[in-house]
Amino acid sequence: MCAPMPDTLQSFVEEAFRELAADDAPTLPLEERLCGGKNAGDVIGRYTLVEKLGEGGFGSVWRAEQERPVRREVALKIIKLGMDTREVIARFEVERQALAVMEHPGIAKVFDAGATVSGRPFFVMELVRGTPLTQFCEEAAMPLPERLELFIQVCQAVQHAHQKGVIHRDLKPSNILVTGADGRPLPKVIDFGIAKAAGGTPLTDSTLVTRADRLMGTPAYMSPEQSEPGMDLDTRTDIYSLGVLLYELLTGQVPFAPGPEGKSPRGRDPQRPSTRIRSFTAAQMRRLAAGRGTDGPRLIGQVRGDLDWIAMKALEADRARRYDSANALAEDLRAFLERRPVQARPPTAWYLARRFAQRHKTGVAAAALVLASLVAGITGTTWMYFKAQKELVKSRQVAAFLSETLAAAGPSKALGRDATMMREILEKTAERVGRELEGQPEVEAEMRLMIGMTFQDIDEYPAAVEQLRAAVDLLRARTRGDTPELARALAELGAAMEFNSDPRGAEPVAREALEMWTRLRGPESLEAGLCLSDLGWLMLKSGRPKEALPHALRAYEILQRHPGHQKTGRVINTLATARKNTGDLQASIKLQRQIVEVEKALHGDDHPSVVVALDNLGYDLEIARQDEEAETILNESVAMGRRMFGGLSPHEDHALAALARIADRRGEHDRALELSRDAALVGARVFEPGHRYWRESQTQYARRLVEQAERFVKEASGAQDEGGRQTALEKARSRMAAAAQWENWAKSAPAQDQAWMRLLRARAALLSGDGDALAEMRQARDELAGVKVAEAQAKQKEARLKLAEQWLDGGVGVKPLGDTGVDSAAGVH
Repeated sequence: MCAPMPDTLQSFVEEAFRELAADDAPTLPLEERLCGGKNAGDVIGRYTLVEKLGEGGFGSVWRAEQERPVRREVALKIIKLGMDTREVIARFEVERQALAVMEHPGIAKVFDAGATVSGRPFFVMELVRGTPLTQFCEEAAMPLPERLELFIQVCQAVQHAHQKGVIHRDLKPSNILVTGADGRPLPKVIDFGIAKAAGGTPLTDSTLVTRADRLMGTPAYMSPEQSEPGMDLDTRTDIYSLGVLLYELLTGQVPFAPGPEGKSPRGRDPQRPSTRIRSFTAAQMRRLAAGRGTDGPRLIGQVRGDLDWIAMKALEADRARRYDSANALAEDLRAFLERRPVQARPPTAWYLARRFAQRHKTGVAAAALVLASLVAGITGTTWMYFKAQKELVKSRQVAAFLSETLAAAGPSKALGRDATMMREILEKTAERVGRELEGQPEVEAEMRLMIGMTFQDIDEYPAAVEQLRAAVDLLRARTRGDTPELARALAELGAAMEFNSDPRGAEPVAREALEMWTRLRGPESLEAGLCLSDLGWLMLKSGRPKEALPHALRAYEILQRHPGHQKTGRVINTLATARKNTGDLQASIKLQRQIVEVEKALHGDDHPSVVVALDNLGYDLEIARQDEEAETILNESVAMGRRMFGGLSPHEDHALAALARIADRRGEHDRALELSRDAALVGARVFEPGHRYWRESQTQYARRLVEQAERFVKEASGAQDEGGRQTALEKARSRMAAAAQWENWAKSAPAQDQAWMRLLRARAALLSGDGDALAEMRQARDELAGVKVAEAQAKQKEARLKLAEQWLDGGVGVKPLGDTGVDSAAGVH
């Protein structure tokens, strides 16, 4: 039975007689027919339900037939029985109003609205007979350019909604149906069921309250801020969802797959689309590429570069760094299709020139000869090496590879330039090596060695390890015993493995290279000296400075007999770090000054090697508390790195962290926190999650937050007046809030720091008058006591526990026990 019949008896009776007079009057009881919305054949006003198309949490959508005033098929959405609560009705009204204000070919139109006789709201909209966006593209095996054209239309529809003040909040493939118009595919955005007004203008007068514990949207497609209860949303939340859709169109997968509980894991940057594709198995790659009308290598080539940049900009966790509109995203995709520079990518001179050449191939052809000459000059050292290997140059394949690789890969990252073009050429070359050099293992090994070394030069360490390991395997299979080629390949492989965050795995490789060079050239040879330095560095990275020192000293002595060698600075740096980590900081500073002089003599005053040398010298000076000189040198390193690398300097985070410590010592706590946060952001941009420099950059910010929260809680504890106490507490709370809101906090803060922050938070609450916080303090104290720490952190833990006990004993006026926060790191970036 339906709910009680309405009071408007006259309209009810008139409608009943009209329906009874019809030739095809249904045989259902009149009351049930007019309630409708439950079965096919039910009538709701002028609409007869034909087929249920879908059902959500509170409503169902039906294909229906309208008889008057026009005959047509429509989609009718109605609230399910028993779901007509205030909140659901308000949401229903929001969707109806959202559709009503929009008029765009890419958005389903709304025709009518009303309520059944039992009071259940419904509205009628355009029936879109279509296929979900991703399914349509896969079934049509649609090539990437056509997919992007389709996606641009979606962006344009979303832009229209935004201009009308509507945020969709649930963009996903099933809410974008592709239908046809004039023989061409037309995507239509549907289901504005959780739409939100942009700005301050409400979509409806109905009261709508969203529960703080309820996520509105689909986890895999939701922006990070959408999953934060109470976070104010703007149109950029839809930009993130569009970024997920674009990622899926490119790779066949969403950036973050939902876990077992249906939640999508966050807290790290997604893989670049091309990186995700490269991680597929051969079978997965074939399926993916076939669905895009191409093969695997060509697909990676299409996606890598501009499309990587575009997708990653749309998927920025910080919405301030995303595209500011759907139109801006569409325009960058249009620029990609037209071979124009895209805004998401840094506008380096080489990139702009390359895009110009792609648009104007004929006019640029003559200039290629001039460019080849320039490239040959830039890569002179590599050219001379190959020239010396006459037996390899005789191979036609090697000559072709050499010409192609050097001509395109000339602008080296070692000169501070964008390395994207080099990476793309090297990847294409690596793909061809196995195919076209089959049966020539010596030539293939030499090519893979050179490709791996160049990958290492441009900081592509996983690719470098892969190529160098292949070179080692080929050389081992070709000959037995010691050869200079194998010794060299082993040394390069060990270095690449260390850079790829595997110092323990690299050590036996480096040791084998040292032993082989010693047998081949003698223990005092230049090659043995370089391997000694590499082995010492690996020991340092494994926490064995005393064992590393004699290796570093011997390497330094050997290199003194070879003045002007390109790796002199690297060898001196190993010795400087060993001196510092064995307690002789002043000796390290003296050696770091020597490195700056060596690098400037080798490369001139403006060079990435000088950036590194200045960073390391400034870092040591900061540890020695020689703050004024340290600040000058570190700022010089940061400025030079930004000129050369833009926002992607691999050393900037290291320098900024040291500058943060200087600011903190001066009492400039807000400035220190800002510098520390900037260091974390740079580290997150430059390094992949899990890389040791990524971890270091994130951990230093986590510790800065803990240190400053501790400082201000101590100030509040010892404050002599209420105003001073509240000021200190407010500063402490702001640091605690920053930690709680920072997505990398849980992954970056050591367990001791996390427990200590919980205790500080409880202490601040207790000082604010919350008596229940005492139990929380005890619990956090117990948790801190149970944390296992390394020997270096044992004193810090002991001091923290002592202070906690004093607080728990009621020592509100306890004086600080000294700095129990961040220790200066001893490592070198």
